[in-house]
Amino acid sequence: VLRPGDRTAEALYGINRATDWTSFVAATEKFGAPLKNLFFADRRGNIGFIMPGRVPMRRTGDGTVPVEGYTGRHEWTGFIPFAELPRSLNPATGFIANANNRVTGDAYPHSITRYWEAPYRAERLVEVLGRATGHRVEDSAELQMDILSAAARAVLPLMLSVEPRDKPGRRAVELLEKWDFRMRRDRPEPLIYNAWLHHSMAALVADELGGAFAAYNRPRPRFVASMLADRQHWCDDIHTPKEETCQDRLHLALDRALNDLTGRFGEDIDEWRWGDAHRALFPHRVLTHVPVGKWIADLSIETDGGDHTLNRGQAHRGGSFHHAHGAGYRAIYDLADPANCRYVIATGQSGNPLSSHYKDFLQRWRDGRYIAISGGRDALREASNDVLTLEPGPQK
Repeated sequence: VLRPGDRTAEALYGINRATDWTSFVAATEKFGAPLKNLFFADRRGNIGFIMPGRVPMRRTGDGTVPVEGYTGRHEWTGFIPFAELPRSLNPATGFIANANNRVTGDAYPHSITRYWEAPYRAERLVEVLGRATGHRVEDSAELQMDILSAAARAVLPLMLSVEPRDKPGRRAVELLEKWDFRMRRDRPEPLIYNAWLHHSMAALVADELGGAFAAYNRPRPRFVASMLADRQHWCDDIHTPKEETCQDRLHLALDRALNDLTGRFGEDIDEWRWGDAHRALFPHRVLTHVPVGKWIADLSIETDGGDHTLNRGQAHRGGSFHHAHGAGYRAIYDLADPANCRYVIATGQSGNPLSSHYKDFLQRWRDGRYIAISGGRDALREASNDVLTLEPGPQK
């Protein structure tokens, strides 16, 4: 958007006024940055996807790491032609599923990025939508609130190869062996799994990465699964004369996790709750910096979900497990019946902590309960108390 001649604002104007797929795509051609996944649907049943934006093409390399600039070998040669950007219209599956995962296959001729979100959330979308015979607004609401972790389902069976040496370890493994991989806020299993995965990262790779580990330390179930399944020789701690196995390192990680959780939540594993650690925090932008105002204005609520669930509750690094990232706004659009659309935001309509609408949506948002906005433009305008009209001033 900082390049001369950027027309992204014009693209957004056109997208908001598109009447069909053709006019929608034509508008996105003006889209410059940032690169976005955009989705299309109309009342005739058409669905589409496109990733518009100006993606550089290079003589060599992919821009992942710094390179020498004096040779010219890595200079841009232009942008990926608009006609060759990823897109799809009315796929044979009957649905389009995306959760920031990779959208290009191995045969795609251009480099877009080397970093895509892990595929677990997208795989869960395909799993649920692929077995559906129809789809209602209620089904979309259920999908948005889905808390099954496909990541836990993939990596945990490999981690459970350990044989615990003490009573707490045996109880933790017993709970995890019977777990259905759903990240419920009132259960101990999500807490044990996340703490074990967190400490497993350090136990498995901190010795190799040294000082660089802090920047890499986040839940990476694909990486852990790859080590446990195919690269077990990586499990050895390079700082000890003894050659450790993956089971040795998983034992160490489990012991560390349970000691950590016991110190925070008590001795009784069955009384631990994911929601005690996994809370969505909503600090007031201004009053959070004022001692008394912070108590009044900052909001917090226990939540379900995790890093790799459709109802995303991505946690902080470092093992605090606070719900730091997710959907602050949810919407379900019924194009056949616009009055049947559903909406909810995370806190409330007002930014004033003294207003009754400051936090009246907080629990509704957490629990997957929505509101409907019915009536046409004229009816809504008549029902509103105030209308704010913005008009451009004289050009200077």
